[in-house]
Amino acid sequence: MIVFDESKRVFPRTALGIKEIRIADDVRMGDEVTFDVDVNTGTGIYSKIESNPNEPSTEVTLVTNEIGLFGGNKLETIIDVVLMGESMVVTIVKGAVVIKPDENAMIASNQVYAEQLPDFRLEDVVWVSADYLRGFCTRFGKYADMYTEDYLYELSVSGGIIGGMSSIVVSKYADSCDMSLGKFAELERREEVHQQALKAKALASMFTQPVKPIEIDSSPEEELVADGYEDADDDDFGVQ
Repeated sequence: MIVFDESKRVFPRTALGIKEIRIADDVRMGDEVTFDVDVNTGTGIYSKIESNPNEPSTEVTLVTNEIGLFGGNKLETIIDVVLMGESMVVTIVKGAVVIKPDENAMIASNQVYAEQLPDFRLEDVVWVSADYLRGFCTRFGKYADMYTEDYLYELSVSGGIIGGMSSIVVSKYADSCDMSLGKFAELERREEVHQQALKAKALASMFTQPVKPIEIDSSPEEELVADGYEDADDDDFGVQ
């Protein structure tokens, strides 16, 4: 099930792989959707699929600028996050958050029953923006500091207004997933080639260092004469 503001359906991204995410025109809030990517254009699109009324939705996808946390440490929520500028796609794996797809706030949850949730009051909600989560996500991937929008991040979040103070806890729940459509693999290949070139250059320099010539004051023959050893001639044998 997807929850989003129907007035906005196109989200440009600063990513190497999926450069834009779209929501199809026929998708309405509450519809079941599937996500597909056109690797040629780098466009990801949410499309409507037929739902089975006898099977409740097992996945809640939120397209939003912010999510609300409540309940403090009484409610840990696991979410998947895909960043796209000031917005994000949040999939609730387990737990609950507050969202405002319009002027009205609502609780979106997955794999928890209503009676399991802490008491909810809107004034006790702390709002967490996509930009706030981005600051954490830059640490959760090999290239995440530079290409933050090329990952899907699985996070654990909790928080709320506790004793009049805002409390927000964000941590990595699982390893981030590469969404670069092969661009990271290409970067790694180029890095490997670059490192091999550096090693080859260093090895070559070991054999091209100028060799200091050995200084010889005299020839071996001259040294022998100096020591009293002369070449033998006919006089040595008393030959007239």
